[in-house]
Amino acid sequence: MQGLPFFRSIGLLVSKKVKKKKSKNRRAFVRSIKGTKADTALVVRSRCREACVDEKRKSPKARARRPVDAMSLESLPLECQRNVLERLHWRDVCAVSSCSRALRAVASDEHDWRGRCERRFTSAELERLASAASGSTSDDGTWRSRFRCAVARARDGARAAAPLLAVPDNQRVHFRQFERALEHLRGMSLRCFEEFIASASLARTATGDGRHTSSTLLALAGLTECLARAPAASADEALEVLSRCGGLGEKRVRLQMWVLGRLEGSAPFRLRDDTAVHAGTLRELVATGTTSRVWDIMLRGIKHEVRDMEVESVGPKPESFWGNL
Repeated sequence: MQGLPFFRSIGLLVSKKVKKKKSKNRRAFVRSIKGTKADTALVVRSRCREACVDEKRKSPKARARRPVDAMSLESLPLECQRNVLERLHWRDVCAVSSCSRALRAVASDEHDWRGRCERRFTSAELERLASAASGSTSDDGTWRSRFRCAVARARDGARAAAPLLAVPDNQRVHFRQFERALEHLRGMSLRCFEEFIASASLARTATGDGRHTSSTLLALAGLTECLARAPAASADEALEVLSRCGGLGEKRVRLQMWVLGRLEGSAPFRLRDDTAVHAGTLRELVATGTTSRVWDIMLRGIKHEVRDMEVESVGPKPESFWGNL
């Protein structure tokens, strides 16, 4: 009988452990039920909010405040598309034509490209373009191809001539080098001169030794091509272009010529060689160039009575070390 209390104590311990397990399971079950109730409440609340938002969106006030969908260029009528493209620069028209086949068809309209050619070139320049296109294999006879060939030729010519005349101010350049640059600009129109030369002539670039180069001589070569070679542009048109290009017309240049001595009466010999200098701003040379025949002389080059020539862009002279003392 002595062993009975021992077994009773063991039974009590086992029963206590079973009760604890049941109580723990009960608590976990209650917590799970509470969690599911909370989740269900959240789901119901979110659904109610969505229903309220949908009702508000269906109201007429919300419809009035709703943003309008953006309209693309292709969704416009054909005449509106042509009207928009007609007001763009030719570079932008080429960019638009590469967006889709429909826009390429609109941008390739021959009527619009003919208008661009007539606005950019004179009638004499258009005749020259037509004659040049007849002997070209890359031209298919359309106004678009004529415009593209003329603009590409002027752009490439300006790029090729720029390094030949990119010299610092107050540095003389022999006229043979100027003639080589002038050959690259052959056939350039006044509008192409304004776009590819005049608009970039005010920029100054630094050389390797720290000196700044000017493109004033390149502008002088472009004006020589436009004002001297047939079909020549008028001086008034050139002055208008210079006025639109800021301070380009105030750039100063200097042309020095060594002329063969002239015959004097019945003398059997010539007089000694003479030196002629034409100096001034680009605006002054354009205004007085027809009377002084300076453009014809520069286009003709070193021939006949002209023995040698040099050109120079005149700028502010650098201060010397001794001048500051």
